[in-house]
Amino acid sequence: MKKLLRGFSSLAGITALSLIFTQPTLAYLQIPDLAVDLNFDVDVTVDVNIDLELPLPSSSIGMISQEGRENTGEIIQQGLHNIAFMAQVGTLNEAYQTQMGTRNLAYLYQEGQNNYASQYQAGDNNQAFAIQRGEGNTAIQEQLSSNNFAFIYQNGVGNYAEQHQAGSGNYKSVIIQEGNGLRAVIYQP
Repeated sequence: MKKLLRGFSSLAGITALSLIFTQPTLAYLQIPDLAVDLNFDVDVTVDVNIDLELPLPSSSIGMISQEGRENTGEIIQQGLHNIAFMAQVGTLNEAYQTQMGTRNLAYLYQEGQNNYASQYQAGDNNQAFAIQRGEGNTAIQEQLSSNNFAFIYQNGVGNYAEQHQAGSGNYKSVIIQEGNGLRAVIYQP
């Protein structure tokens, strides 16, 4: 099995995400770029670019990158064609990703200290993205069904964001928090 990962010049400066699966039998899937541009008191644009090539039908990829001190990261994958990527920069950050279904994508980036993040995907064809910068932030994403999209961006100190998606209704959930001591919880049954 050949696994090829390209485009990581600086994990802290990742700016775009696009994924490509290939196999000699010409199976091909492309997940389009994620671009979020929402205007509040702050303008946030997220655009991550990673190219992955891996053989099908049963491969999953999990990748952890850590820079700093005393960071904890864990990826658990059971199922087919799942991709989990985690990057942490700083001190005492903690992150967990669990994928139990098929064709799920989980992306997690934390920068700062004492941040906590958890992503749990038990359905199929889900996408979860969590980006945290600052200190003492918490992000929790749970996708228990299929075809859902969840996005969390937090920048500041002591923020809390939680997303639960239990229905297979192509739910989309976006939380953006810029500041200190903010809290957001979204349940989609």
